[in-house]
Amino acid sequence: MENLKLQEEKLRFDNFTNEEALKFGNFMVEKAKKDGILIAVSIRLGNGCILFQHCPTGTGLIHQKWMKRKFNTVMTMSKSSLLMKVIGETYNEDVKLHGLTNEEYIFCGGGFPIRNKQSDIVLGVILASNLPDVEDHAFIVDCLSEYLNISL
Repeated sequence: MENLKLQEEKLRFDNFTNEEALKFGNFMVEKAKKDGILIAVSIRLGNGCILFQHCPTGTGLIHQKWMKRKFNTVMTMSKSSLLMKVIGETYNEDVKLHGLTNEEYIFCGGGFPIRNKQSDIVLGVILASNLPDVEDHAFIVDCLSEYLNISL
């Protein structure tokens, strides 16, 4: 759990913009291709506006639906969806305990909050889907770490 909190603390942008979303989204797509990973990715603002999304052949609508649930979780809880999974498992909590529905929310990896270094406000969410959820999360963290040149 502490490692996940540390990731959220360290992996922040200097100044996240729509243009930065495009650059980072393309970086994620190229890294997935280079590493031979089949994964859908999306970058969304807190209001739900999709700034970047790519669903390569072999992924599709089901992955978009998973990413929507992960997005809802991150924006509501202000934590990565994997951190919420770990909290849920540790304290025997699920989405329903928080007054949420399984149709709209999911406690599993693959949603990571976008923050700037100077603020704790969640600006949006970076999402991934198609791998086991812990690997979806790891892909996002690996991309952020490399892109931002931050070692964990």
